[in-house]
Amino acid sequence: KSSAAFNAVAARINFPADRLEITHISKDKSFVELWVREPIFSNEDGTVELAGGVTNGYQGRGDIARITFKAKKTGEAIIDFADASVLAHDGKGTEILGKQRDIVYFIREAGPSADVNDDNKVTITDVSRVLAHMGNADSPYDLNKDGKVNISDVSIVLSRILH
Repeated sequence: KSSAAFNAVAARINFPADRLEITHISKDKSFVELWVREPIFSNEDGTVELAGGVTNGYQGRGDIARITFKAKKTGEAIIDFADASVLAHDGKGTEILGKQRDIVYFIREAGPSADVNDDNKVTITDVSRVLAHMGNADSPYDLNKDGKVNISDVSIVLSRILH
């Protein structure tokens, strides 16, 4: 979000190619009107580059582009804004972005799904199904894979209810 109007943006973004790959870049909801360099990426090099602007200045919050990553490997993944620039709509091209901080993600293996009835939401129905299988061994309702359905599995469902 910018408190000052700007008219140009550019970025080179680095990501760990061994841990992440880009599956899609969208500029559908972008405020950028003119692209000097349409968003391009290299999964081999772990880079994204883009540059564009607006004709009458832009102020506020909005999308430049949306990048969708797919995890390849567990561990730390740092998204590095190696070279980013936002130029003021002041007729001078004054840099207004300042230093950008890296974004750090930790990629981990997917945990158990608390949506045990596969209706794409975690509700009391899921809690009921896990409760109905309490004490069973080697059940699909053993969410933490400790060998039996118990209160730990119920806790997993309760912690994710309605999220």
